[in-house]
Amino acid sequence: MNAKTNINIVAPEEEVRQWFLKVLGDYGIEQYRLKTEYSVVVGGRNLRVDIAVFGRKSTKIVAIVECKAPYVVINESILRQAATYNSTIGAQYIIVTNGNNTFIYNSLSQLFVAQLPENL
Repeated sequence: MNAKTNINIVAPEEEVRQWFLKVLGDYGIEQYRLKTEYSVVVGGRNLRVDIAVFGRKSTKIVAIVECKAPYVVINESILRQAATYNSTIGAQYIIVTNGNNTFIYNSLSQLFVAQLPENL
């Protein structure tokens, strides 16, 4: 927040995260199943997943979402970053989005998919 103007300044990545939270809500995923800035330890380092999606009736994470600013090109390095986070979580779906492009990877089938399954 800018103290002089009382205006919230939101980073572009945060705008993408807020947009994708709405997308997930519109998709029917209840708010209580979504955790932002979810902490994960990878290789002794404390990292944060932008959005963790928990299962309907479990504490298991079924999807992780890595959000980038709209001007960031989603490339192999960014996909690898999300996969690294998932190495300790074991979510079935890894989602990377910049608001312009969204990639959904099914870690079980090891294939990219066009959309999330209805039973997420």
